[in-house]
Amino acid sequence: MHDGAVSLRVVGVPGDTVVGRKGRVFVNGKKADDIPTSSFPLVHVGRGEYFVLGDNRSYAEDSRSFGLVPRGAIFARLVLIVWPFGRFGVPTYNKNLVPAGTSCGITR
Repeated sequence: MHDGAVSLRVVGVPGDTVVGRKGRVFVNGKKADDIPTSSFPLVHVGRGEYFVLGDNRSYAEDSRSFGLVPRGAIFARLVLIVWPFGRFGVPTYNKNLVPAGTSCGITR
């Protein structure tokens, strides 16, 4: 059980730069999604850190308010997409990729 657990989207991983401008979020200069977002300053994501955002950006408590999140605080993975309905289903993952935790110095 994880007391105080919240469900947030990881948008920035070690080495990324994340910024909110023109009503959207940009990661390494590319638009991350189409969720309206207030501007926020450029953030460099360091080793062992992650930038997380809530989908309800107008009200979400996320990295814009509490800062970067350590890898050890991330304990779950998306297992089912329910919205938008056009993407409903189980997401696919490349099982050959190295988990983010090991590439940023965290071992399990």
